[in-house]
Amino acid sequence: AGVIVVGLIAIIAVGALVSGRFITGNQPTTTVAEKATEVAVSVTKSIPAESPVAVPTVAVTPPTDTASPPSPTVAPTPLPVPEGMTLIPAGFFNMGSNSGRSDEQPEHPVLLGAFYIDTTEVTNAMYRHCVEADACTPSGSVRQNASGFDNYPVALVNWNQATAYCAWAGKRLPTEAEWEYAASGPDNLMWPWGSPFDVSLSAASAPDTQPVGSYPVGASPSDVLDMAGNVAEWVGDGYTPNFYANSPASNPFNSEGGTAHVYRGGSYGNTDGSYYTTSRRYAKPAGFSDVDVGFRCAKDAAEVNTATPRTERDALAAKFCDVFGAYKPGAPCP
Repeated sequence: AGVIVVGLIAIIAVGALVSGRFITGNQPTTTVAEKATEVAVSVTKSIPAESPVAVPTVAVTPPTDTASPPSPTVAPTPLPVPEGMTLIPAGFFNMGSNSGRSDEQPEHPVLLGAFYIDTTEVTNAMYRHCVEADACTPSGSVRQNASGFDNYPVALVNWNQATAYCAWAGKRLPTEAEWEYAASGPDNLMWPWGSPFDVSLSAASAPDTQPVGSYPVGASPSDVLDMAGNVAEWVGDGYTPNFYANSPASNPFNSEGGTAHVYRGGSYGNTDGSYYTTSRRYAKPAGFSDVDVGFRCAKDAAEVNTATPRTERDALAAKFCDVFGAYKPGAPCP
């Protein structure tokens, strides 16, 4: 019986071994530890593990001036100029003439703010509109209502009529200083185009007035037309012979002079250049009119002065003060 039991146990053991061999086939035996390793490897392949890496310390260098190009300078947008007018920028010049008549002396430095001035003289057609609006009284010229003379300068108007027209147009008569600066420029030219006097560059060579703007080559440095001929032109100032001796250095205007007022520029039909200089002054009572006397208007340009950078205004004032100081040593610069 004992031998039989031992035999049975041996047979069962051999059967178990053979049975396990068929279940697993030829696969290698895997332990629990190996299974854990396989899972770890599988996860590692799916989601790469981040290994701690030493990050080197990098010194931060602040950007230099050349790291990026400077922003471009944007030029200011020019302000619109009123139709039919020319902008005269702020500046200074020597007003008058030491070689002219006594009331043109002394030649003296004058500083002016920016202003507008009519590019041409006021025409018959322009003046007629003011009359039709009941803002002006008729001129003394039959040409005022003649269509063939629409573009000719209005004449036979006195100082009061010229003042009324400019006010109706939203303007004013130019000051003497403004008129002369627009005619001569910063270099104080003797004639608007320079020198010498040339009768072909203005109506000096014509027997009568001409359509405004007929002599573009004779324009002033600011491109203002007919400043040396066609009709002489009323300005706003009163007249005193010695005003230049003690006139204000900045934006001068003579509000005195009684009934006498100034008109400037030459007219026509006279080839003597002394009548057409930019510094020549004429004076008549406010009610005076003539066939060769007309006018043009001016207007403040306060918005231009305000828009000019303070540094530019200060630089202009400093240059003027140097000139003014040489003219009047010890006098305070305005």
